[in-house]
Amino acid sequence: MTSLKGRPDFEEHCQQHRRFIEELSRMRDQSSADTAGAMKDLVDFLNAWLYEHILKSDRTLAVCLNEQNAKVHMKEH
Repeated sequence: MTSLKGRPDFEEHCQQHRRFIEELSRMRDQSSADTAGAMKDLVDFLNAWLYEHILKSDRTLAVCLNEQNAKVHMKEH
């Protein structure tokens, strides 16, 4: 992914990953007080992350990485 560093959305994408980790840490800290509620919040959060980030944002970057790899492969042959 670091090969995409020049893309305008690269830093925002990295920031999304940092916020993901921060939110998981926050949820872990709160889980000891309300286990059932924490589990529901975790499932909701991970479902949203799966849909919004992985299926949209990561997919967009995957297309860019595939295009980049194809260009490298074409240069080699």
